[in-house]
Amino acid sequence: MRVRVATSSPGCVAALVLAVGCRARTPAAPSTATPPPAVAIAPDAAPAPDAPLPLDRDPPALIARELALYERVAEAVAADGTCATRASAIEGVATDAAPVIAARTSMIAAGLADARDAALDPERPRLAALVERIAQAGAPCASDLTFERALDHALAP
Repeated sequence: MRVRVATSSPGCVAALVLAVGCRARTPAAPSTATPPPAVAIAPDAAPAPDAPLPLDRDPPALIARELALYERVAEAVAADGTCATRASAIEGVATDAAPVIAARTSMIAAGLADARDAALDPERPRLAALVERIAQAGAPCASDLTFERALDHALAP
């Protein structure tokens, strides 16, 4: 197999070396140390009682994180700048909040939307106020496709 490497990009060469590794290594001497005893962990073992639930199985924690996401999006939408600048800021928020977005998607896909909605009920006034802030601040960019896609990426369920 022939591999071409562009000589104008030392970063590519370094990445290729890291990815492929060095093939002409001398084998390490066999270890004489006794391996540690194996610890068996049952595959269906329950989490420790004090371990937090995964975010996609903890509706109140997810709602708290989603509201924080809406707060950050509202700030990004209200920031000074062009629609493209605002869209970029929203995408940055969405990137930072990827675990929250993934947990929301997972929770809904797992059929737990009702539990999420129940956890959201006491926070609906706060969510409505955040949505209103986002709508008002984003009105000048409402027809900008990049801005709308960024909002969908961050907030659409």
